[in-house]
Amino acid sequence: MKFKKNDKVVIVKTNDLWENKKGKILADFNDGEITDETKDYLVKVYFDGDRFIIQTFNEANLELIDVVENINESKKMNTKDFIHDYVYLNDLDEKEIPSWFFIDRLSTAENITNDAVIEAAKKLNYKLFMIKQNQYKKIIVAAPKCEIDTIYDEYANHLLGFAEVIELPHEKEK
Repeated sequence: MKFKKNDKVVIVKTNDLWENKKGKILADFNDGEITDETKDYLVKVYFDGDRFIIQTFNEANLELIDVVENINESKKMNTKDFIHDYVYLNDLDEKEIPSWFFIDRLSTAENITNDAVIEAAKKLNYKLFMIKQNQYKKIIVAAPKCEIDTIYDEYANHLLGFAEVIELPHEKEK
């Protein structure tokens, strides 16, 4: 795989202190321009926040972070229903009440992308809604028994002006 300058990478298959460290591609190993023949790269490797070391790595020891994060997201989606606790509230008797939650907040809390949350919601048969008002658009995930009126009552009716809540249809994934 060829990398470009400023690609975010993770170091893999080194079995040493570099393993799983994250970094950024700076240049070809000799501080030159990256070409199709480039096999070794200068990587700015990050340690504990703002500390870093510039180190040379072979392309076999680098993976794009997006690839690694997508693998982690897939594993997370296949292991458990991480959405449940966000879309159900408990009353004083510990009875579950169906509710809803913003996709972007859930993805931030779970450290995954919005798309991964949407895919998991579809796979786990949760409802998806879009709240629209002029330029404002937000996607939410809701418990299967959460009604559209609940979303209006708890959020959309409190926005200034007219807000519309639309249920987003989705096909069940096979």
